[in-house]
Amino acid sequence: MDQSLKIWDLKQSNYEDDPIIIYDHDDEIACADIRKHDSFLASMDINGTCYIRSIANLQDAETILYTITSIPKDVDDYARILMNNEMPNAEGELLVVINDQILVLDINGRQVDSLQIDLDKNEGKAELLSLQYVPVLDNKFLYKLVCNNFKS
Repeated sequence: MDQSLKIWDLKQSNYEDDPIIIYDHDDEIACADIRKHDSFLASMDINGTCYIRSIANLQDAETILYTITSIPKDVDDYARILMNNEMPNAEGELLVVINDQILVLDINGRQVDSLQIDLDKNEGKAELLSLQYVPVLDNKFLYKLVCNNFKS
């Protein structure tokens, strides 16, 4: 892990071009996700600082649109940030998984909802959130797992 984001323009026919490299996080980047319908990219570092930018025009990819510093994350916590791709324009635009807690945030970082996952009582639904398995899950699967936990 390091403090850089690398963005390749996959719309071009020549995939051998160098990526755009952005160095704006003060700490190592732990995770990132893209929301397809508006080309927003969210990245979160190991201390929980989240930057949201638009990558619709790669020339402006370095411009930070929103900064969120209110995510309660310690350096050693497992965390994953997910852009809400399933429900565009919903109040909860970001899903943040920190260990066994799920936070639903708006684009400005205001907490809209949260869920503490009780791994003992959840009949295995959230069992995959243990540190042993989560790093290999893709964002779409994790998003569906999160949604299932909010419905129960």
